Amino acid sequence: MKMSIKIPLIVAILFTIFLLSCVLPLQRPDTTNPYLYPGQQTVLDLDNAHVWAREHIANPSSFAVKTQSFADVQIYDNPEKTGKPRFHVRKSMGGGIGGGTVIADKGYLLTAKHVVDDADVVAKVDEIVADTAKKNPGTFIVSKVSTEYTLTDHTGKDFLAVKVALGEDDLGLMQAKEPDKFTGTPVKISREKNLSDKTVIMIGTPLGINDVMMDGRVAREKIMKKEGRAYMYVIAPIVPGNSGGALITLGDMMLSGVITDITIKMNSLTSIALFIPNDIINEFLEKNLPKQ
Repeated sequence: MKMSIKIPLIVAILFTIFLLSCVLPLQRPDTTNPYLYPGQQTVLDLDNAHVWAREHIANPSSFAVKTQSFADVQIYDNPEKTGKPRFHVRKSMGGGIGGGTVIADKGYLLTAKHVVDDADVVAKVDEIVADTAKKNPGTFIVSKVSTEYTLTDHTGKDFLAVKVALGEDDLGLMQAKEPDKFTGTPVKISREKNLSDKTVIMIGTPLGINDVMMDGRVAREKIMKKEGRAYMYVIAPIVPGNSGGALITLGDMMLSGVITDITIKMNSLTSIALFIPNDIINEFLEKNLPKQ
C-alpha cells in the first residue's frame, strides 16, 4: 500500500520538475537577441526595422531639402550707376534637392553642405558679370545671388528655411523660418564608436522622391580626409538625391551618419555611398547648434 502511494508522488514530482525546466527559460531575459525597440524580434529584423523607422523617423523627422537660386542683375550705361538701369533681369540659376533630418527643437535640421551651399552659383554669376563687363567697357554691373530653401515633409507640406552654419566636412545646419509652425520631430544622434560592419537603414530623397528607405552594410575600411578625419562608406542601391539624408544604425535606431557623396558604377545598380560618421556630426553640432 505504501509503495503504491510513493510511485505516483515521485511521478508527480518529476513531472513538475519537467514543466519548470520548460517554463523558466522563457522567463529569463534574452541577452542574445534583446528587444532593442518595440516590435523587433532579432538584431537583424529588417522588416520590422523598416516599419519602425518609417513611423518614428522618416515621417516625423526626415525632410526633403530643396534649393532654388536666383541671380538679380542690373546693367547701367555709366560707371556712376546713375539713372535707370539699361538692363535688369532676375534669372533662375537652377537648384537641387537632397535629404535632411530634424535633430533639435525649434526646427533645426541637419543636411549635407553641398545640398544648400550656393557658392558655385555665386562664382558662376561673377564669371558671367566679369565677361559682360569685359565685352561692354564703361558699364556698371550690379549682381546679387539669392537662394531659397524649402523643407518638405512626407505629406508634401513645405516650410521655408534659412542656413545657420556650414562645416568643412560637408555638413550643413538649417532652421525653419517659422519654428513655431514647424512640425518636425527631432531624432537622437548616436555616440556609437564602432560603426564598422553595422547594418544600417538610409532615408533620403533619391530623384526627388520623399522618404525612400533602403538598407545596406557599413564597410570596415575608412576613407581618410583632410586633417586626418575618417569618413566611412556603405554599399547600397542609392542614387543622387540621397545626399544629406540620414543613415540609421539598426539596433539603437539612431542617426549615425549623413550621406555626403555617391559613386555609381556604370551599367550596374550597385553604388557606394560615402557618409560622415556620428563623431564628426556631434563635433559639428557642439560648435554650431545654439543651446536649447
